[in-house]
Amino acid sequence: MQLIRIVLILALLASASDGADPIGAEKVTGNLAQDRLARILRVNQAEIHVDAQRPFTSASVLLKFYRNGKKIDTITAAAASHVNPQTTATVSLQTADLDFLKLADGKSGNIRFHVELTTSGGDDPPLYTAQTHDVAKTVCSLTQLSGASWWPKGTIHDGALPLYWMLHAKGKGVTSGENPSNLVENNPDADIVVVTLVLTDSAHENEVAAPSRSSNPPR
Repeated sequence: MQLIRIVLILALLASASDGADPIGAEKVTGNLAQDRLARILRVNQAEIHVDAQRPFTSASVLLKFYRNGKKIDTITAAAASHVNPQTTATVSLQTADLDFLKLADGKSGNIRFHVELTTSGGDDPPLYTAQTHDVAKTVCSLTQLSGASWWPKGTIHDGALPLYWMLHAKGKGVTSGENPSNLVENNPDADIVVVTLVLTDSAHENEVAAPSRSSNPPR
């Protein structure tokens, strides 16, 4: 009996550590408006706001890159953890072609992704975090943006919440998709970037993983 109990405890802990319970969204809203300077500099901008279905203590932004119908890379672009549960997350994204926009620390042949994540809704003040990633054009070329939009449904897909997509269609038309897989299928020759958000609640997972104590001592 003791061995069986240990095995069950380990299985529950493994399930919790895998983050198998991503949190969806009650509402997702987006803003793709570019200011005048951004248009001149060919900087693409997007801001997506998420109202979570339930409180979360961890948030991670992922950038997933597709070329010719296949995923070729995934980057954890920004992440935040909290002691107190949060209820909202805002993801801001800016991209720049470093061959066109010469920056002091930028290298040619790359697209710069600047990702900002702000979480709020708990007893603490909002938490802001940001990271910058230079991605080679051999992975994703967004020299000219052909299309972009966001997913408003807030439905989990492939273990994450899809937020926003942008693509370079290489001279062809752009077709949207109900989810990332459908988007990639509809644009098989495009370079595509999909921004996703993973929200989890470690406190809830720990409660699930914690074994109930038996009043009877093990034999």
